[in-house]
Amino acid sequence: MSTVSERQAALFTITDSGHIAIAKKMMESDLFLAWGTLPDNHPEKASRDNSAPFPNRFEADLIKEVGRRKIVQKAYLEQYNDGPIVTPIANYRKTTTPTRTLMLSVTNEVTDAPNAKIYQLGVYADTVAKPAAQGKNWLLPEEIADKGYLVVMANILPIQRNNATVESRQFIINF
Repeated sequence: MSTVSERQAALFTITDSGHIAIAKKMMESDLFLAWGTLPDNHPEKASRDNSAPFPNRFEADLIKEVGRRKIVQKAYLEQYNDGPIVTPIANYRKTTTPTRTLMLSVTNEVTDAPNAKIYQLGVYADTVAKPAAQGKNWLLPEEIADKGYLVVMANILPIQRNNATVESRQFIINF
């Protein structure tokens, strides 16, 4: 007589506290906002001046990165009907209590990719700079030893950089 042991695979769901734990790890991590452009021979280049296709969630990298800036301002957000941070989906306010929603703020200097045409944005975690570039807040692709992980990305209508413009952006990410 033989016995058979059965195994069942379980499908786990991330709980609300699990989402908060992921957001908390992102708050504790060095994050970088990367800018991507399209090479001249890219098949979508002509059509992308008027449209921004939804990004492929399986992408691990931008098409052609031009550089990345360290994100030094991060805040937890909570939904609040009369909150001062207004989005098409909800209103928010900042909080010190960890939540699953983060606001990332970054300011790019005039020297960051001057004259580049930006088609993609990506937030990376665990970027490692080469020894000569460690401690820098703006990294060129050749100054990166390990790109890290692309956490979120967006295809955008193109932004034509100008070497006389400082640009500030805020992003809200729900984990």
